[in-house]
Amino acid sequence: MLATSVRAALRAAPLLGLVLTACGTARLEPAPAARRFGFEMRASLAVGDGRTSATIWLPVPIAEEWQELGQVVPTAEGGAPAEHYDDHGNRFLSVTGTPTPDQPLAISYRVEVSRIAATPRDDLVAQGALPDDPTWLTPAKLASLEIVRRQVLYVTAQQPDTVAKARALFGLAIDRVKLVAQGESNAGRGDLYWIWQSGLGDAADAGTLFVACCQSIGIPASIECGFALPTDSNSEWRPLTDRWCWARFFAPGLGWIPVDVGRAIANPERKDRFFDGLDHDRVRVARGHDLLLAPAQQGPPPRFLFGPYAEQAGKDVTAELRSVVRYRDLATERQ
Repeated sequence: MLATSVRAALRAAPLLGLVLTACGTARLEPAPAARRFGFEMRASLAVGDGRTSATIWLPVPIAEEWQELGQVVPTAEGGAPAEHYDDHGNRFLSVTGTPTPDQPLAISYRVEVSRIAATPRDDLVAQGALPDDPTWLTPAKLASLEIVRRQVLYVTAQQPDTVAKARALFGLAIDRVKLVAQGESNAGRGDLYWIWQSGLGDAADAGTLFVACCQSIGIPASIECGFALPTDSNSEWRPLTDRWCWARFFAPGLGWIPVDVGRAIANPERKDRFFDGLDHDRVRVARGHDLLLAPAQQGPPPRFLFGPYAEQAGKDVTAELRSVVRYRDLATERQ
């Protein structure tokens, strides 16, 4: 079942929404832009002698206020599919078996995703105390908070509440990072020391910096991993290759607030749009750094998770996978 908010936005996309102002008068505002699309992920492993067990994990897009899913029905070869959730709210499908070149281990799923834009709100003010939740305050392994804490304290010293502090840190991250392609130099690893010293990074690094800055002063925050969708509508299946990361932070009385530092750096003329705002041309598949998968992997946690991951005999064999992540637009009125 799709959440009421997403269903309503999809129905109202070509219409105008009625909004009541504080003084009781009414104004017309466009309903949030919406998008409905099919999403597919599949992977197969054909390396082995028929005696060594392997496991393939697939992350499944996460349901949230701006993203809802239809029914997920997995298919698998070489083993029975299993479904698990981790402590970060990530959802995984997995299959375990003994692959061979003649009988590969494989798993796949398709799901309908509905996404609406997150529209920035005016005059956000946080009220109350911040929660002391280690899930969202524990830094990534390559992100020592001491690297940024001194500068963060300086930048936020005069800010009155959590939202104001986070907005100042949003500006700090924008000013600090120049976007480069993933894999260029050291980009895409979430190495905070390198990001801070070089002033370079991709969207994952920009999000990592913002998250670390928040966590350094006790604001719960996390990285969000997924894909940017091409903005043109397409009814045929085509691959998703533009990995993208953004972030979120928690504000008392308001809940989780989205932030896309990478988009703000790439679009400086619209940077304020990406604090408490996200476009709908994206899909989120996982959140958090250094994930402990479910069931747990034996190797080191992936720094970021966008797609299939595999292990055989306790070793990461993701590079040996034949995998596909793709999408196609479904019939939806779009703004």
